Amino acid sequence: MEIRRIGTSKKTGEPKWQIEYTDAERIRRRRNVVGTKQKAKLELHEKKQRVLREIEERNNPSLISLDVAVERYMSVRSHDSVTEGTIQRDRLVLNHLMNILSPNIFIGSIEPSHIEDYKSKRSESKTRKGNLLTPAGLSAELRHLRAFFNWLVNQRIIRNSPMVGVKFPKVVTRPIRFLHSEELLEIRNCLSKVDKTSRDLFNTYIYTGARKTEIL
Repeated sequence: MEIRRIGTSKKTGEPKWQIEYTDAERIRRRRNVVGTKQKAKLELHEKKQRVLREIEERNNPSLISLDVAVERYMSVRSHDSVTEGTIQRDRLVLNHLMNILSPNIFIGSIEPSHIEDYKSKRSESKTRKGNLLTPAGLSAELRHLRAFFNWLVNQRIIRNSPMVGVKFPKVVTRPIRFLHSEELLEIRNCLSKVDKTSRDLFNTYIYTGARKTEIL
């Protein structure tokens, strides 16, 4: 019997039921439900539907939802040799993706047209400073999405990445002016007269090539 009454709740005086079902691992499970028999039936139905979804996902991984795929990816990223800043940007970009497409969309149903929709809407979005997202900023976001979908392909959750064929926005590169050795020496001498700590920090940047976020 899948539902049977096992007594009355001491706290509420309501009927107490026990539901029994088989999970995705074929293990018999029991759960107590306090309330009406209809409530117990609904609880049993939800458990059975959840088991069916788990079985379907195992047989066809592409049926998992976007939010589930994101959480799996992020749990792996936390163990990769990447900076905390990269992980935060991953989460931010994937949150944008879920907001635009829907967290419940099947991961296997995402196509290049969805990515184009993402590009269109994000190019109209504003940053925290109130400016429109630049082509360079959008390109950076698309690189994070490409890494996410490539991981899904490597894990055999999807067959093909929806990023294939998607064009990145054209970014106008500006020539970088590098400081000459004489200019670097002049800056260091000026800092030495002002603050020894600033001079040491300047030397660290120059001789290691480290980023600001990697030192401070």
